[in-house]
Amino acid sequence: MSITIDPRRGSGEFARLFSGFSIPIYLETLDSADYAFSGNGPSGDVSVGVERKALADFLTCMNDERFTGFQLEKLLKDYHYTFVVIEGVYRPTIDGFIEVCQPVRDRFRNESDKVMTWRPLYEGSKGRRTLYSQLEGHINTLRLKAGTPNAGFLVMNTTDALHTTWVVANLYRWFSKPWAEHQSHIGFYDPASLFRGKSSFEMRVAMQLDKVGVDRANSIVKAFPGMDGMVSPLEQMMTATEKDWESVDGIGPTGAKNIYRQLHGRNEVKEPKKIRKKKGDS
Repeated sequence: MSITIDPRRGSGEFARLFSGFSIPIYLETLDSADYAFSGNGPSGDVSVGVERKALADFLTCMNDERFTGFQLEKLLKDYHYTFVVIEGVYRPTIDGFIEVCQPVRDRFRNESDKVMTWRPLYEGSKGRRTLYSQLEGHINTLRLKAGTPNAGFLVMNTTDALHTTWVVANLYRWFSKPWAEHQSHIGFYDPASLFRGKSSFEMRVAMQLDKVGVDRANSIVKAFPGMDGMVSPLEQMMTATEKDWESVDGIGPTGAKNIYRQLHGRNEVKEPKKIRKKKGDS
C-alpha cells in the first residue's frame, strides 16, 4: 500500500515532507482529496481521503459554498472515510472576529522561525473579516451532519504543512493495522486510581464492589491482609463468611450480606408482593 498524493499545488509541493516516514508515496492526479490510500475497515478494505485546506482557503470555500456544494459531496461519494484538515493557528478576538498566529517579518519581509505574533485575518481584496462563531458553526455542522451511515467524516485542525504530514502519515499507519487490533478504547475501570497514585490489586478488587468507596475499601484491605504468606488477601476475602464481613469497619450486617452475595454470585430472590383482594373480587 502507498499514499497517493495529488501533484498539483496545495498538496504536491509537500510530498517531500514524507521522506522521513518510510512510507511509500505515489504522485497521481486525484478526482477528489489531496491524499488518498486504502486500509483496513470493520468489514474489509476501505478507502480513505484527506482534503487539506489552509484556513484562508477554507473560509473562502465556506463563504462561496464551493466546498459544501461540490467538493464535499464528491469526497463522501469517493471514500469510505473522509478527513478534512484545516491548516492554521487561529483564535477569536475580543470583538468576535478571527485572528491568526503568524511569523514576524523584518523590514526585508523575511519571516522569523522563532518569533510569532497574532494578526487580524482579512480575506480577499476587500479585506473582509469572518466571525469566529461563523467558522465554528460551519465546522460543527460539517462534523455532525456531513457524515452518512456509509461514509465516515471528520474535521481536524493542524498548525502547518509538517503537522498535516504527520496527521496523514499516522492515519495511514492506523488504517494499515487490522481493525480488530484497535483496542485502546477498551479499558478497565479502576476507581481506586482516582484516589491513589498506585493501588494494590486487593484495593482495586474492593473498589469494584457495589457501595464500597475508598474508605470502606481501605478497611477491607486492612481486615484481610492474608495469612503468613500461605493465604493471599484475595483468598481470605473469598473464604470470609458474612460474619467476617460484618466485623469490617463501616460494613455492617446489610453491607456484609450484599458483599457476600456479590462475591459468590448469589442474588437475592424477592418474594412477589401479595395483592390484597378488593371486596367483590372472586
